Amino acid sequence: MSPERTRVLDVSRLETFGFGSRGVTWWGVNCFIAIEATMLFICLASYFYLQSQAPEWPIGRVPPPLSLATLNLVVLLASVVPMAWTERAARKMDLRRVRLGLVTSIAFGLAFSLIRIFGLASLPYRWDAHVYWSLVWTTIGLHTAHLAAEVLETIVIAAAVFRGDEIEPKLYVDVEDNAFYWYFIVAIWVPIYAVIYVSPRLL
Repeated sequence: MSPERTRVLDVSRLETFGFGSRGVTWWGVNCFIAIEATMLFICLASYFYLQSQAPEWPIGRVPPPLSLATLNLVVLLASVVPMAWTERAARKMDLRRVRLGLVTSIAFGLAFSLIRIFGLASLPYRWDAHVYWSLVWTTIGLHTAHLAAEVLETIVIAAAVFRGDEIEPKLYVDVEDNAFYWYFIVAIWVPIYAVIYVSPRLL
């Protein structure tokens, strides 16, 4: 091809970041959420299968304690408010509000992590007592692992956001993507709470 017919595409004005579905990490986060949700719903499906085969339910007639799990649910649901506020601030690239929102969200995250620790300690049986408690521990344990990872990720993002007076625009996108995963952690706990803690008391 001759030099006269060569065309050069100027991409210098294109943004190097994008919110929502325009960002690559948005797709990665949502695919990861789909995988994690599938894993937890398999746990719940296994729970119902075991229930259909067991002569009594819950096995041993001792359901998990309800009080700390309910408190955990309340704190989790309340944490959506500061995280949603933080997400909106990130879209507006409002650094001050993003910092405040992340600190508040981390406080909520540490609070429900502490409640979860006490909740696990209050379970009346070990994970290897029998198949029912193995499944209860596995389901709650998976959610706890996701919860701990999300709190740690939020702390890492907050540390990056506090590094200077200005931050890269991509960090605002990271804040938004982190919020999506936070919502998932909250949302998936609702059916887990209903199945593991509430449903045995309705039988």
